[in-house]
Amino acid sequence: MENVLNKLVTEIKNNIAHDLKQYPSRNGELLKLVLEAYNTYQKEERDGVDYIFDINNLEDLKTCIEGGMTAKEVGWLYTQSHVNTTPLFYFGVNYPKPMPIGNYEELVTKLINWLDDVLPCVLAYPYLLKGYEELYKVCITDYMVNNQLVP
Repeated sequence: MENVLNKLVTEIKNNIAHDLKQYPSRNGELLKLVLEAYNTYQKEERDGVDYIFDINNLEDLKTCIEGGMTAKEVGWLYTQSHVNTTPLFYFGVNYPKPMPIGNYEELVTKLINWLDDVLPCVLAYPYLLKGYEELYKVCITDYMVNNQLVP
């Protein structure tokens, strides 16, 4: 059974990686789902250590400010996100100073590298957490229904 599950994780990872590398022409929604599952994994399994924040998300900003981010750092991130980088960044235990994610390719690479850890949780807890549920629906449920593998 372990081999079957490992093979399933590998196949899903390869399909997600392929589709994500097609962006920006396709799969912007898939990127959001993978990022949400990744952040759910970071929050639930790793105490948020490598959580990816969004400068445009009020809850993310609140969390960062409560975690010690300064107004100057918020301003710098906001400016960077409109000039040089994506609006996404790391901050916290492993990143005492905010570290922006430079571009889409960097983000995709980071997310793909984590899929071996994230996907087993998505498969094990598909309906326990929303971040896992949405990716599960796209990768498993929709695939099975669209390919008529279930009635």
